[in-house]
Amino acid sequence: MMAIELVAVDMDGTTLTNDKQMTAYNKRVLQEVRAAGVKVVICTGRAITGVERYIDELGFDGDDEYIIVQNGAATYRLSDYQLLDGHTISKEGVQSVLSFVDQIQGQNIIAMSERDFYYTGNTLDDRMAFEANTLRMHTIPTSVDQIATRDDLYKLLVVGEERDIDAIEHRVPQDVHDVVRVIRSLPELMEFIPVGIDKSYALKRLSKQLNIAPENIFAIGDEHNDVEMLEFAGTSVAMGNANPVAKRAADHITDTNENSGMGKALEKYVLNQL
Repeated sequence: MMAIELVAVDMDGTTLTNDKQMTAYNKRVLQEVRAAGVKVVICTGRAITGVERYIDELGFDGDDEYIIVQNGAATYRLSDYQLLDGHTISKEGVQSVLSFVDQIQGQNIIAMSERDFYYTGNTLDDRMAFEANTLRMHTIPTSVDQIATRDDLYKLLVVGEERDIDAIEHRVPQDVHDVVRVIRSLPELMEFIPVGIDKSYALKRLSKQLNIAPENIFAIGDEHNDVEMLEFAGTSVAMGNANPVAKRAADHITDTNENSGMGKALEKYVLNQL
């Protein structure tokens, strides 16, 4: 196994338990990895607002520390939260998604900018209200027409029961796929993000900047939006609770997020190899 120089870790379903907490074991191992001189980069579908408290908890604040958010669409330097690399959805992409969603009877849409959470419809359902609170984003009611004019959106979302989202996902036409990327970060969410963007895109650009080869990168995740990152890294691990697609993409499987599987994997494949 090549020496690991950078660890890329997903958040929800990986670093965090189901109630969005970081176990003491996971926290300790992450800090031990950093103390050993290995760079730790959180790679998440969350907006930056949804990660800041964990960054503070871990004490990440160095000039040479970074975070990848919005499924690879934005990379920040942590010392001053400067946006180093950002990609929003094109207006063509936004309008194509809105046109498609309009064909789905009764389906509302959510849009996310850097720090704001926009929603159509009269109310925000309990599940997404919890999500917005978890992400610590401002919730703002809006209209489809207003969303159509925006050029600062990192993500559009459709929310529903898993079986319903499965059915909607299979109906997305090719002309939408041509201008946005469609992903599932959670079973009940279908996301539309900038075309050509995924976690590996941002990780490749950052690792090249840091002069770290793919074979010296370790990645761990649990969902569809982690697959490209798992395939890119020289050593990859899927969580025990990961979906089958992520498990197939990974080199190894660890314990679940409820049982500190991330910390166990870092100890086994990173710390024990130093």
